[in-house]
Amino acid sequence: MDAQQTQPSDGFYSFLAWLEVNKRKVMIWSAAAVVLVIVAIAVISYQAQKERRASEALSNVRSPSTASAGAPPAGAAEAYLRVAKDHAGTQAAARALLLAAAAKFQEGAYPDAHKLYEEFIRDYPESRWSPQAYFGAASALDAQGKAADATKQFEELRRRYPNDAVADETKLALARLY
Repeated sequence: MDAQQTQPSDGFYSFLAWLEVNKRKVMIWSAAAVVLVIVAIAVISYQAQKERRASEALSNVRSPSTASAGAPPAGAAEAYLRVAKDHAGTQAAARALLLAAAAKFQEGAYPDAHKLYEEFIRDYPESRWSPQAYFGAASALDAQGKAADATKQFEELRRRYPNDAVADETKLALARLY
């Protein structure tokens, strides 16, 4: 047997010597890394719980069934707004704000609906529901008789989201306004 193969390399002994000299620093950095991992897990867990609580609060709001497709129940918009305020920054809050705007629109409170749609667009610009908010804002302007502003808003929607599900409805609304 070769003597060089049976004995650990000098590099290993050098590492052990360095570890012995720097044992305290290694322990401090290891403890810091463990604390950092624990904090990261806690933050991620808190965010997941926050989203879950917000989703539960949103699902507890009574909304009209599709069978009764009429005006929303009294106080629905306020209940949605309460969820949006209490759970701001979550996806459920974004959805609640959009639903509150839609409820206001169905109630015929078009200025309030427009304001809520604009708030949604401002607060949640990257949301997957942004096209619906743009469409709602433009529709609220149209319902108020502000055809020029509605046309601009519909054109903006058509330009930003040409392939979204609301694109066809947007084109129909623009054709009606022209």
